[in-house]
Amino acid sequence: MNYRSVKRATGNLPTWGERARQNPEEEKELKRILNGLELDVITMDRFMFLWRGIEHQLKQYGVTLHYTTTPNEKEIYEQLLTNRQAPKSWDILTWGNDDWSSNNPWTAFFAYRISDKWSAIEKDDVMQEYIEHFFDVEFQSEAFDEVVSQIVKRAYEKAYMLFVPSPNIVLAVNKEVSYEPSSVLLMPLWKAKLTQYHWSIRGNAAYPKEREAPMLPLRFEYD
Repeated sequence: MNYRSVKRATGNLPTWGERARQNPEEEKELKRILNGLELDVITMDRFMFLWRGIEHQLKQYGVTLHYTTTPNEKEIYEQLLTNRQAPKSWDILTWGNDDWSSNNPWTAFFAYRISDKWSAIEKDDVMQEYIEHFFDVEFQSEAFDEVVSQIVKRAYEKAYMLFVPSPNIVLAVNKEVSYEPSSVLLMPLWKAKLTQYHWSIRGNAAYPKEREAPMLPLRFEYD
């Protein structure tokens, strides 16, 4: 998910590959610690294309992954939401909240709040202080950007957050439809407007030859 404040917070964060190149001794120690580690992963099968890429990277450190996959989102949530009362055998669980996104990063951060049933973090007083402060500041203010940066950096250092590519949504729209995409995942199709040349309006009338030429769509920036 692409959030303005998170984009700013991650702008100067090096990838772990970049850190390895900058700190060869740290990289050597990391390989020593991880070599021979085996992890049980439970995930929806639709995320396996991501896990194969992650697995390729981890093999360089001697890490082996064992997968349990399911097409059922409900099963994943059951594993997560009952884990505290009855601890499960998995080491890593992946679930998607891509249909909950908005322009506020709370839709990603709520999993870092220990008191929330969605969180798998046992104890982190520093992160909890950041999360509580998050609710006290004005949205997209300077203070908001600062606390978002603190949360992201804490998640980064503690490996709570896994950064994966977030492709842009591509929409194909009839050129006789005027539609401005939203900055959030919600698609306000009810705001779309049709020109007089749309097939549903012009009926049996011929389509003007001059309108057959391709049109270049406008790009919207929501930063």
